[in-house]
Amino acid sequence: MRKELAMIREAKYEELEAISILMHEVFESKMRKLYTPEAQNSFLNQITLESLQESYNAKNIFYVNEEITAVLEFETYSHIAFLFSKDENRGNARALCEYAFKHKKSDALTVGAFKNAIAYYEKIGFTQVSEEIILEGINFTIMERKI
Repeated sequence: MRKELAMIREAKYEELEAISILMHEVFESKMRKLYTPEAQNSFLNQITLESLQESYNAKNIFYVNEEITAVLEFETYSHIAFLFSKDENRGNARALCEYAFKHKKSDALTVGAFKNAIAYYEKIGFTQVSEEIILEGINFTIMERKI
């Protein structure tokens, strides 16, 4: 039996608080221990409600599943700024990425993948296009998927 794909839609401004809470929950449960205190502070500053509101007002686009247990933020129509999913192995992150692939405005999508996410992005068609980069204490690798 084929798994039903999650309903994906563009988030509304008033949902940013729920999105920020989701991002914080995922960070605390899956990511915090992977980062230095400097990187933790930097990362947490990027996912505050105020920061997300600024991003939204700067025309970043947030896609969510209907239950808001997963979110993808497009910094531009060709760069994924954040991808968070509360529930692993349920297809929500993949559904968000597939939606992004269909709604992009360029020939390729990029993402700054954290070390523990590289294998996932490779699984859905991204390839590494940079060495590891450290910015504000956060380590990531630029990855790209040609569309």
